Amino acid sequence: MNLLSKLFVLVVLVIYIFGNVSSFVLVNKRLEFDIQKVDKTKDYGEHLIPKLPLVPIQYRDQEDLSKSLQLDIPSDSIPFSGSEFGIVVTIKLNNVTQTLLFDTGSTLVIVPEKRCKSCTEFKTQFYEKGVDTETLKCYSETCNNTKTLPILCGGIDKDICTFQITYSDGTKYICEMMNDYISILENKIPFVFGSIIADIGKQLPNSYGILGVGRPCPTCPPTISDNISKYFNIPNILGVRINENYQGKVTIGDPFINGNHEKLSYTPMDSKRSYGYYVNPTKIEITKISNRSLILDSQELALHYFLVDTGSSLTYFSPEIYDRTVRFIRYNCFIDFKCHNIYENCFLISVDRFQLFPTIRITFKDNVTLEIPPEVYFTKIINGVHCIGIMRGATPNKSIIGLSFMRNNYIIFDKENQRIGFVEKL
Repeated sequence: MNLLSKLFVLVVLVIYIFGNVSSFVLVNKRLEFDIQKVDKTKDYGEHLIPKLPLVPIQYRDQEDLSKSLQLDIPSDSIPFSGSEFGIVVTIKLNNVTQTLLFDTGSTLVIVPEKRCKSCTEFKTQFYEKGVDTETLKCYSETCNNTKTLPILCGGIDKDICTFQITYSDGTKYICEMMNDYISILENKIPFVFGSIIADIGKQLPNSYGILGVGRPCPTCPPTISDNISKYFNIPNILGVRINENYQGKVTIGDPFINGNHEKLSYTPMDSKRSYGYYVNPTKIEITKISNRSLILDSQELALHYFLVDTGSSLTYFSPEIYDRTVRFIRYNCFIDFKCHNIYENCFLISVDRFQLFPTIRITFKDNVTLEIPPEVYFTKIINGVHCIGIMRGATPNKSIIGLSFMRNNYIIFDKENQRIGFVEKL
């Protein structure tokens, strides 16, 4: 993780989807989950983030001196601290409440088991096998057909389907594949999951298990949302509606659209990738910067693809897209005295001047556009200091739309029709 990435590991916005019986609501062909925001330990992550040397800065608006800002910064350094944010769901697994990260970028439920002696940093209860638990064997069809995981049969127990899973934050888990049930509206719904028996990676404070609801490979086990839609006979369509404060709803089934104020448009999933919620951009446009425009057309973006991933706090542009777009946005700081650049993509700027910055418009196939205004792509670091909340990805041509770009939107993951929808406010 580079220094600018660490600066953005700041805000603790953990969202709960309460999974007890009373919080699941079945409305016609839609199952709804309420979302609430919960703040966690404010100093989490400070040991990961180095101090950034800055100097006292004063910024004066050349047109309106009443908008001048004074930022008193110690001459030595400022400790930036905090944690990443995510969507956390609470489900009942074998009558034990599990708090798990809601992740459209992965497909399995991963929970820590009581046998895991190295799982010391988890902030959720540990799973225990019950009378309905089935430990899958290496020779089982489910184990053999799970093509997206490194299966480790022949390791700890030669007969048990064991696998290793690695996440971008450095965590690595050794898991055993299980069958069990979750309880929803007094119904027991079966699903396949991974039980963590060893944590061999980077152990981060406030760790959670994973509730993967992504698009599985053709031969992989169905996700928990797949099984829920099948059990209740509702459309296999997942929706995540998030407001600016990361509150809202998760839906399974028919999307809820306010017809008078919202328009839902779909773009097809990337046909070249058999799993994951990938979509293809056809144009990226940034305009109205001192009569300058930046447009990346379909020819330039022909090889590019975007993963829509609620498991990622931030948005990552591929190196090719990042270098051109972020540099162009950053240029806006240096004209007309709009702000004061203090470090890389971080600026001394007041919120009321965001309107002077441009909106990013990403157009996908079938002319579906996702608009990201500056109040979304800017992230507050400390009072008066904001940074562009877009990271430089490591993989050529691959970008990730994270939670930071999902605010004020309703994202629809339509597995039945292999498409992703974005809601436009009218």
